[in-house]
Amino acid sequence: MANHVNSYISFENLSEKAEKFLEELMPDYQTSSDEVINKIFDLSADTEYDWDWHIENIGAKWITFEDVSACGMATVTAWSAPEAFYRGLYKKLVSLDSPDAELWASYDDEMPNFVGVFGLAPNDYDYEEYVDEEVYQQCIGSLPYVEDEDGEWEHNEEWWDKFDEWREKEYSYFKDGYQEYLEEMNEEDKC
Repeated sequence: MANHVNSYISFENLSEKAEKFLEELMPDYQTSSDEVINKIFDLSADTEYDWDWHIENIGAKWITFEDVSACGMATVTAWSAPEAFYRGLYKKLVSLDSPDAELWASYDDEMPNFVGVFGLAPNDYDYEEYVDEEVYQQCIGSLPYVEDEDGEWEHNEEWWDKFDEWREKEYSYFKDGYQEYLEEMNEEDKC
């Protein structure tokens, strides 16, 4: 079962206002995760931790921030990818004069028991792909661990390269899918 889930989030088409918000969100490593959450979700500074609120608005019982900048963000969550957080963060960025913002996230469980990607773009476009460990070979073309000659499990050196290739392919599907989505919307508007 998963414990920690790492997310790597990147942004495109942000306004200067949104970039400044991200740059100031976590000015140093002394900034608590609660402070970051309060700013993103416009909560008062004295808001106390609430398990149910986190599950509903983050998608996990806790989240920590490893790095935050206008280029991207790295997070760690408990048990699952923070899809509700991705949506809340995206909504905040759009509200900061970034109507054309795009958010792209990839995540992996620490084992990894599962991996995935998640994308958001204007006009309510979203993209998601989740891969469970049982289909890694089929979907990603590799396994994170392989059995050696003695029947012992060892880390597979090609795993992360194959995982990166898979993420890049999924990102191109996100971008292509969004363009097709826009074309379909334009066709519908013409009718």
